[in-house]
Amino acid sequence: MPGTPEHRVTTVLHSAPARLLTHPAVALPLSTGSLVPLYFTPLYGALMAHPAGHWLLHLHLLASGCLFAHAVAGPDPAPARPGVPARLVYLGAAIAAHALISQAPYGGFHVYVDAVAELRQGAELMYWGGDLAELLLAGALVATWRPVRRGGAGPVRGAAGGVPGPGRRTAARPSA
Repeated sequence: MPGTPEHRVTTVLHSAPARLLTHPAVALPLSTGSLVPLYFTPLYGALMAHPAGHWLLHLHLLASGCLFAHAVAGPDPAPARPGVPARLVYLGAAIAAHALISQAPYGGFHVYVDAVAELRQGAELMYWGGDLAELLLAGALVATWRPVRRGGAGPVRGAAGGVPGPGRRTAARPSA
């Protein structure tokens, strides 16, 4: 019903800016691309020097990570979301970027922070923990994938057991 809080939230979530923000091509640079200026410029040290900067940095990392996870493996159907194969490509790009970004500070490459030991610990955590999180995300995405049937039958519908949804018919299956 128009005017209800639910309708207003749905209207905002289906708006053009929300669709743009939740597209993997936008969410990827927000989550992964922001790590480059953070770890390879003096920005990290400047943010850590102030308590508000510390909290803003962690809020950004959490929010951008959640946004990317939603853009890649959030609930379907989502308006204007690319297909599963395209989202797997975006996820693969994120995995590669996180691996490279975490290995460089661990090795001390272009580190602008005085606390090198802490940065190495964080880079190691990002390397191992990030891989695990991204592989779990890929597993969640693939587990919900319903590929298109060959031969013009259209996408697979219904529950995982093949039971059709309301108002849908399925072709008769041969008995085993």
